[in-house]
Amino acid sequence: MSTALDLTSTLGAMFIGVSVGGLLLGVTLSQTFYYFTHYKKDRFVFKAVVVFIFICDVLHQLFISHNMYEYLISHYAEPQYLVAIFWSLIAQIFMIGFEGFIVQTFFIYRIWKLSKSNWVLSGSIFILALANFVLLMVYIAKTFALADLTEIGEVTAYIQACNALSAATDVIIALTMVTLLMHSKTGFKHTDTVIMKLVIYCVNSGVLTSIAAIFTIVSILAWSTSYIYMIFYFLLGRLYANSFLATLNVRTEIRANLSHGDNSYNLSSIDGTRSNPNHTARGFTHGVGATSRSAGGVVVQIDQHMTTDESHIMSDVDLDAKYKAGL
Repeated sequence: MSTALDLTSTLGAMFIGVSVGGLLLGVTLSQTFYYFTHYKKDRFVFKAVVVFIFICDVLHQLFISHNMYEYLISHYAEPQYLVAIFWSLIAQIFMIGFEGFIVQTFFIYRIWKLSKSNWVLSGSIFILALANFVLLMVYIAKTFALADLTEIGEVTAYIQACNALSAATDVIIALTMVTLLMHSKTGFKHTDTVIMKLVIYCVNSGVLTSIAAIFTIVSILAWSTSYIYMIFYFLLGRLYANSFLATLNVRTEIRANLSHGDNSYNLSSIDGTRSNPNHTARGFTHGVGATSRSAGGVVVQIDQHMTTDESHIMSDVDLDAKYKAGL
């Protein structure tokens, strides 16, 4: 890559990525505001993670904006700087990787809860996420050693591997959660409707980040001398942040959905055992705050007056879901 760059496919593409990233940061801000105004009783740890993800998103936008400023303003009419590697360009890579790792870990924790503490399943997926983050650190270290962007070809394989592994991890997380949720269907209309909505959210959260990662790889392969890949790469952090926040914020809609049906359902155990819709006293109980039990399974209490803090966030539907061995 020489200093006589095609500005449209380099700085032009980078500018598009920065601009769209700024728009999606507005969505992150909106979702963060919604969370804190609707889920005031959530546990502190979830509030802390939301704040942390929001800060990461803001920092990433500042880093890519600073990098853009250096190219267009600080070194205006200095073409030799068009291939320079500024500190903020590398910092934004770390921020994307770290933000993605935190969000993936959160989803893996949900898998651990939904699978009734299946360490082998959740642990295997976590190893993939951790491997991706470690590989990203290697990529950053290699990039630090480059003189300028004319040598970027030396580390292209690393960023392709990072994006491929990230996409694969997101797909595996989504498919695992879909499988676990589908196995928890009960035969009750309202409960199954909620579960199907959760399935859709799981698929959407995994698809968007995977598509962005795949488009990054394709762009690098198709236009190796341009910055077109940055359009998609810059958006990865925003997509991770918003998929995480959407998962938390959807609970209001799900809870409203449940309020139109019966107050208590016997959700089957996550291992796929279906409850019998014909069960009476033990299998299905009417009334607010009622609890239903399934042998060896999950006890689920649907209470319209419960607090969010008392419920496991992993239930996805703001239910007071409690795992009780032997019940």
